[in-house]
Amino acid sequence: MYGHFIPMNMQMVIKPWLAYALTGSYGWAGWVTLAGAIPMLVLSPIGGLLADRLPKQKIIQIGQLLNGFNSVYIFAMLAMGMMDIYHLIIAGVIHGAIMPLMMPARQALIAQILGKDQLTSGVALSGAGMAITRAVAPPLMALGLFLVPGDLVAGSTYVYLVMAIAYFGAVFALMPVKGYPASVQSGGRSLKAAFGDIVLGFNYARSNISVRSVLVANFFIVIFVMPFHTLLAPFLENELQADELTVGLLYGLTGVGTILGSFLIGNMLPKNRGRVLVLAAAFLSVIIAVLAISESVLLTAFVLLLSGLPQAARQTLSNVLVQSYSSDEYRGRVSSLYMMEFGFTMFGVFLFGQLADLIGIRTGLLLTAVALLIVCLTLLRSRVSKLD
Repeated sequence: MYGHFIPMNMQMVIKPWLAYALTGSYGWAGWVTLAGAIPMLVLSPIGGLLADRLPKQKIIQIGQLLNGFNSVYIFAMLAMGMMDIYHLIIAGVIHGAIMPLMMPARQALIAQILGKDQLTSGVALSGAGMAITRAVAPPLMALGLFLVPGDLVAGSTYVYLVMAIAYFGAVFALMPVKGYPASVQSGGRSLKAAFGDIVLGFNYARSNISVRSVLVANFFIVIFVMPFHTLLAPFLENELQADELTVGLLYGLTGVGTILGSFLIGNMLPKNRGRVLVLAAAFLSVIIAVLAISESVLLTAFVLLLSGLPQAARQTLSNVLVQSYSSDEYRGRVSSLYMMEFGFTMFGVFLFGQLADLIGIRTGLLLTAVALLIVCLTLLRSRVSKLD
């Protein structure tokens, strides 16, 4: 688990930060994010099909191996002094192709191992593991960047080397996980039949009103939350003049809050989970608005610490609700739609980056907060807020 979460959290911070360091533009950081969105949209349905038809642990291992080689590619470009924004975009495309093929298998494997009765606690525990690495990995990474001579670009060389080692380690860490066969037997069916299964997955999600309502709600929430998280590091450096170590520590505070939030949600009874999901997103809108106007490092630190609580609720409950209301044979394909949504939200990050270059990132964040609050007020009167 940690072999996957450590490089993931490092990459979430370093990739847009490095893009901004190379170009001085939020817009280019948005382009790097967009690079991963297109393959994610195209390949997510295939990833869901693979998750239902193939052993999930093998899919995850292959994905981690490819992520490791992708990190080696950026490490080599940095080490040889050949790094530019276009290499980062290429790596973004590769990463965007790997994740939708791997993540539906990972989400469905958790559900397959635990069953529905323990699913909320299991997903929350997984979220806590993610939060622990978010609290630890970015500060340690930032400490290394702070101590390594040279600028952020030079220090990123070592960051990508560590990421590659962690990804390769995750391949070996998953070897003991055995005995969880495919949910659906392919039986040597044709490619046409396989794509017919993808269509069946879409139709199932559309006809299942509970799954559909969660997917729609999550899309409109995440599209306004993602810019805040994706561009947090360059925002802190540019707007608060924070050095690398301070950026890492501030980012780590989001993980501390998420740890507490994950344990609270893990002990939550299966009641009113949809309403809590919407209220958590509304709380995030307030946090984003305060962050947009904050000129103080201490206030920003407090706000980022608080942000982990609703973020844990949003991530855990949206995943749990999708898994809980999906039948076993469709769970991988429904998870792929969840991943596909993530690709759509990256377009939001791209547009926000262009907007931030035009009107300033603080104004952009304020507009995002207002839009998110309007979405949440609308969702409170929708079906998703009535789901348990």
